[in-house]
Amino acid sequence: MKVIRNYQTSLGLRKLAKAIQTKEADNIAIDRLIAYKALRKLRSSKSNYLILLQIFLKLKINQLIRHPKYILLKGIIQPNEIKTLEDQQIIKWAILETASYKQSIQETIYKKWAYKFRITDSEELLQKIKLNNPEKIFFFHHYDRLGYFPQSWLSSLEAIYQQGWTVIVSSSYLSQTATKELEERNIIISLRKNIGICIGAYKDFNMNILNDKDIMKKCKKLILANDSTLPISGTSKFEECIGRLSTKLEARIPLLTGITDSVQTDAFHLQSYLLGLNNYLLNHDEWKIFWNTLSITDNKDEAINSGEIGLTLHLVNNGIRTWTMYPMIDLLLDQKDIEHETNGLGVSKINTLNPSIYTWKSLLNAGCPLVKKYVLFEFPQLPIPISQLKQWNINYDYEIRTDLHQLIKSKFHSISKIPDPKPIKYSLFRRAIEKAKRILKKFIAYKNQ
Repeated sequence: MKVIRNYQTSLGLRKLAKAIQTKEADNIAIDRLIAYKALRKLRSSKSNYLILLQIFLKLKINQLIRHPKYILLKGIIQPNEIKTLEDQQIIKWAILETASYKQSIQETIYKKWAYKFRITDSEELLQKIKLNNPEKIFFFHHYDRLGYFPQSWLSSLEAIYQQGWTVIVSSSYLSQTATKELEERNIIISLRKNIGICIGAYKDFNMNILNDKDIMKKCKKLILANDSTLPISGTSKFEECIGRLSTKLEARIPLLTGITDSVQTDAFHLQSYLLGLNNYLLNHDEWKIFWNTLSITDNKDEAINSGEIGLTLHLVNNGIRTWTMYPMIDLLLDQKDIEHETNGLGVSKINTLNPSIYTWKSLLNAGCPLVKKYVLFEFPQLPIPISQLKQWNINYDYEIRTDLHQLIKSKFHSISKIPDPKPIKYSLFRRAIEKAKRILKKFIAYKNQ
């Protein structure tokens, strides 16, 4: 009988979780699985309260109480009795404030399979892609604590959109201005929780489209990029770069392409700030296996090792070919100033060389349109790297100046921690619980006499 009762209670909680997930009434969405896990946690952690409340309900005491916590606990005991939309909304708001709900989110959000919990409206994103041109997709991951979107990237993404690419910007936060500017250029915005840095965003996007047969069939070329760089050389140079990459992706074999490669950490890999692949690789089993099994982590070193380096290793070990637009060997053999550049940094071994950081000037000289933001804002070098940019012809000086100014504000923006307001103490409800506990204690003592 106890097993049947537990099954019925669990089934009732599942139905309640489904009922409160809707956002039609208050435009607040709550995931059904997380709500169910939170309700179960509350059932376990609030067992004493629930015993008391069961007595109240049997004795028909305090039936008119409309306190949110009371209705929430009542819903856990009698989930099938929560039938009105008003009660469902009260429970939704009450459960959102519980530690159990927050714990359930943390337990779920980092699961390998939980991309739908990290992407806001993943199904809507798929529909938007289908309405555009899914043959060529450019996915761009963005993060800025102030929600700023670089003007240089805005112009570059607009330019490749004009070349027939469906452009998607994934971000955890965009300012109203940035949102408006992107939408005016027909760029799809995909909101996503800031989890797993850029590799996590790549994983979730791939897992999302890998489950859509129409997109998988129609997509011929996919580029994955992030905002760890700036298109310093101008829109036309960036267009040329993507054009070369696009031509290379017409190969009739599975192919992974990149801008630069590296053997740092003693493992050959394409650097992940811009990767391209064709339909043959997109539909390859090894591509699907990699993303499905990749763990989500916020640790940058772990993400690079398992994601950036791990991707190339996994594919190469399974016979997939790679191509680099500006390979490290070409830079070392062809760029006349690279010796001075590497000697000045004390780089003496090839497996300690990170081309996108240590040879950024040689890359620009070779025609690469991108420079790492790390170089501009964090790399210790004399003279300061930003002051050296004038050596290159920047044909949209205003955008770069604006971006550098705004990105410095974002990078070095410090927000003092504002303490959370003290929670409202529902003393009346607590006093009622304490009184009920005393009554139950006396009742048990009397029964044991």
